[in-house]
Amino acid sequence: MNLLKSQNRIIVLMSRFVDQVNDSTAMARTDINKVAETILTHLLAEVYDYRELKNLNSETNNYPGIDLGDEKARVAFQITSTSDNEKIKDTLGKFVKYELYRTYATGTAIANY
Repeated sequence: MNLLKSQNRIIVLMSRFVDQVNDSTAMARTDINKVAETILTHLLAEVYDYRELKNLNSETNNYPGIDLGDEKARVAFQITSTSDNEKIKDTLGKFVKYELYRTYATGTAIANY
């Protein structure tokens, strides 16, 4: 498969994924959000070479402020289908309250997948 075909396939699959998350969230079905965390853990680890990236919610139910983290690379991700100001403030507040900046120098929010 050539590069253009691969890129187009990725676009189609990610677009479907985003649509499924948005549709599920609109119907208050949040189980897909947990699936998204797992999928994105593997995807981000592969794309950015974060070999120790893990889903923190699988270790601690509803880890405060972030969902994925790689302590060695010092990066963290908040995976959410909500991108309003309150969600952002809440996430940043927890990042500071729980002193996550000591472990993770960089935090990224991935909203609306």
